[in-house]
Amino acid sequence: SAPRIALDNISIMPNTSVSEILGADTVDGITIRTAGGEPVRMDCAGVFVFVGLTPNSQIAPSGATCNAQGEIETNASYQTAVRGVFAAGAVRSGYSGRLSDAVNEAKAAAESVARLLRS
Repeated sequence: SAPRIALDNISIMPNTSVSEILGADTVDGITIRTAGGEPVRMDCAGVFVFVGLTPNSQIAPSGATCNAQGEIETNASYQTAVRGVFAAGAVRSGYSGRLSDAVNEAKAAAESVARLLRS
């Protein structure tokens, strides 16, 4: 069951996925798929889709190391244990969780890639 929350106009729906956002110029509803797979329409005026708690680090090559939470470990230049493979943002160990920091990490990682290519 969903965790109890203090606001009646917010629903936390674990084990579901948004399959469609409905509306022409503004959001007027969504279609979700429950854990059982059945589609359910919900009327709403806005949507915040939380992407989850598990980093999508399985795309990293086998030599890249991950911590116990599955986050890819990097050095200060955002390079992984595999030369030429960099990680930034939510997939990286040490990420703050702020979008602005993810953008800054991506910029710094790109600069590290450029330095590597020039060497």
